[in-house]
Amino acid sequence: LPPPAFPDQEEIARLAVDLAERSLEAKGEPVGRQELETQADIISCHYDADLHMMLRSAAVNIIGQLFESEDVGHMFVSRDRRELANMDRLREAKAEGRGVVYLINHSSHWDEFIFNVFLDQNNLGMPLFAAGQNMMATPSLTKIFMVGSYVIVRSGASRAYLSTLFHYCQALGEMGKPQGIFQEAWSGGARTRDGSVRHPRR
Repeated sequence: LPPPAFPDQEEIARLAVDLAERSLEAKGEPVGRQELETQADIISCHYDADLHMMLRSAAVNIIGQLFESEDVGHMFVSRDRRELANMDRLREAKAEGRGVVYLINHSSHWDEFIFNVFLDQNNLGMPLFAAGQNMMATPSLTKIFMVGSYVIVRSGASRAYLSTLFHYCQALGEMGKPQGIFQEAWSGGARTRDGSVRHPRR
């Protein structure tokens, strides 16, 4: 089994708050540390290693049943294996403690799980995904999503929140953590009724 993915959430949040506090002070727009800590708590992943391991096993088994694959050890890999072209560079980044940002298409409800299985089977581990606050409306789903997601407030975000979010992402990179951003994440969710791939948002 892989080691726990994100047991150091408190450290990530603390670094995010430190960075946001310094940045806002440098701009002459200071915000109280307690407010930044409140925003970091809204944003931060609530990682549960036991739940992660349970969900990991369930995802591999369910996806293995739903999707046909010539090689069950390398699901979602084409016959020419073009998806594996940059694996050495990604493994090198992980070994050197460099953060990686994955820009991911998002045309189905399975994309996060498929991507996790793909990375897991290639020994790259789970990234933290940017997830809209609207995804957190159901407590049971929130518990699942928050194992591997940080929260994006889609509208009405305060200056303190936006600065903390920016610096949370920076903290992930500085601490060598991978993160995944669904680049088609239009307001209200990214998925399309016909499964087509849309143009990425800036």
